Amino acid sequence: MAWSPADNREPERFACASNAALERSGFPCRVARGPGGLAMYAARPITAGEVLLHERPLALTVCRGARSYRCALCLSDSRADGSPSWTLGCPHCLSMAYCSAVCAAAALAFHAGSGECEALRKAVADPDVDDGIFDQVAQAIRILSLKQAGLSPDCGPAGPLGYSAYAARLVGSAPECTDARLLIRRAVRATLAALPPRARVAEAEALHLLIRHHCNTFGLSGMAGEDVASASFVGFMHLFNHACCPNAAFDSAMPVMPADVGTAAPPSFGIVAMEPIPAGGEICISYACSAVGPATRAAFLLDQYGFRCSCRRCECDDPLDEIGYDEILDARRCAIDECGSGFGVPCLAAAGSLGGGPHNAAGAQGEEDGRLVARAVGGGGWAQRGIVAANRLRCVHCAGEWEVEAESDE
Repeated sequence: MAWSPADNREPERFACASNAALERSGFPCRVARGPGGLAMYAARPITAGEVLLHERPLALTVCRGARSYRCALCLSDSRADGSPSWTLGCPHCLSMAYCSAVCAAAALAFHAGSGECEALRKAVADPDVDDGIFDQVAQAIRILSLKQAGLSPDCGPAGPLGYSAYAARLVGSAPECTDARLLIRRAVRATLAALPPRARVAEAEALHLLIRHHCNTFGLSGMAGEDVASASFVGFMHLFNHACCPNAAFDSAMPVMPADVGTAAPPSFGIVAMEPIPAGGEICISYACSAVGPATRAAFLLDQYGFRCSCRRCECDDPLDEIGYDEILDARRCAIDECGSGFGVPCLAAAGSLGGGPHNAAGAQGEEDGRLVARAVGGGGWAQRGIVAANRLRCVHCAGEWEVEAESDE
């Protein structure tokens, strides 16, 4: 979603500061003004499979249906170990599960001490907090609990960010659908009712923030599109615009960096290029289901995000062009029978050694099966090199891999 300053700060100043941080971290993207506001562009030619940016979310909360088997800190799935749920959890709110004593100890220090535990206990017991608003309420409770605790977690290249940054940096868009607005208003009232008085803000402030939050939350998906968690990014991830035929994808299957149990920081997630992107090209992800028709996509984007899409796929008048875009996206969709929902990104087939300094090896030629690229794995310019397998894709939902036919050079 193109960035529009909520506090009227000069966009060019924000872009300049953002680009300095992105360059320091070695990411191949930059912030610039586009037709609809600030957006993300390729700073140099980008190879399919590159991690364009990674960031730790300010707030990562497990979806209601997954709370028994997904670790509230690192998102580990108990079902992978043959168990329907984790046995460790918060004994008070009964809303947090943990995969290990290490994750539990790290997360519970904030969870119990900030008022989040008390608020979640009330929210779980509140009959008005149904499945339609629970995940929004959990996100709002986490963010307002961070405010109450005075914490500004390290979000990655943007540095430590807290409630003030969250309030200032979110875009100023809002859903047009009356039902969506009513759900947000219900979520605001339920959140404020659940929070202890010391953690509350004025209802008008909470409503203003949660309306914009609604349009900037990333959903983490699992096998077959299963809802896993909600993530709120306020560093740079929220600057990627939408396109119905995207050239990049949010990778929720394989975090670039794991959770930091020392600081209780959540995993770091990345945006991965699905295709080569020329220098200066805008980098776009998809906010909507790409498998549906143009009318359904348009209605969803207007209802939930408050804008009319004008991407090349939506602007094409020829039905055959729409079919062509469908075929392109279908070819990229997960080929694993049990999944079939996420896009495929080129696999990083082999890892090399770590090297310091901003990564600049993305244009170097690799071996027979791909190109040598640098995969960013942390701030400070550290990067990991590997071979991108030209004919092997990995699903950004289930992490399954499959082979694809090599494209002819003719």
